[in-house]
Amino acid sequence: MKRLIKIANLSIFLITSSLLLGTQSSASGNLSLQRMQQILSEDLKTLESMNFSDSTSMSKTFFGPKLSGKTLINFIQNRIHHFTVSEKSDSAAARTSGDTMTLYPSYFSLDPEERMGFLIHEARHGGNAFFHVNCPKPFTFKLYGKDYAVSVDDSFSGTDGCDGDNQGAYAVQGTFYANVALYCTNCDPSLKKRASVAFVTDGLIRIIDPQSAEAFVEGNVLNLDMYLPSIQKILRKLEGR
Repeated sequence: MKRLIKIANLSIFLITSSLLLGTQSSASGNLSLQRMQQILSEDLKTLESMNFSDSTSMSKTFFGPKLSGKTLINFIQNRIHHFTVSEKSDSAAARTSGDTMTLYPSYFSLDPEERMGFLIHEARHGGNAFFHVNCPKPFTFKLYGKDYAVSVDDSFSGTDGCDGDNQGAYAVQGTFYANVALYCTNCDPSLKKRASVAFVTDGLIRIIDPQSAEAFVEGNVLNLDMYLPSIQKILRKLEGR
């Protein structure tokens, strides 16, 4: 069964290979297929409606010289042609194979900025590109000469949940969050605040090469001396300190 999602300049198919009504997973909140399609449509519409007063240098690398909702949608549309929905739970909220992105039940229970970040993240994998690498075991993160044990429950250790440099899916996702936090002119203040944290938790700490991580920070902040203390505070919180 195919259902067409048409959003302004974006037309993609939501394909269901099996019925997803949440009957096998409470994570989906027993959502109907229609409601899941609605959530995805709302996420894409929100992305498309975003306005930005400027963009970071890292954003220009990924999204082009002028950041807008249209460029974000184009980033997805150029790489993803189909969405599928799975009734099976997975350790990830979404996965991409070729030009098809599969959304899992947990996707629909995330906050809006997390869902939009996943769409950007997974689009980076479109065409089977930018594969992840294994995270260090035990999981530690180095930034400007300091080591942080960022996962107190060690949930990332040894898993393929990291990137070896600042060109992969986590860097693109984190760059999206940085620009929402800094430059989105029509985003809710609470969303911008959560995005500033997600820049670290869902972007920075997944880049395991220290030099790449530092370049990622410097490419996404206005003033390193001003923003580094806030980043270090989030890292210490992730350590449980």
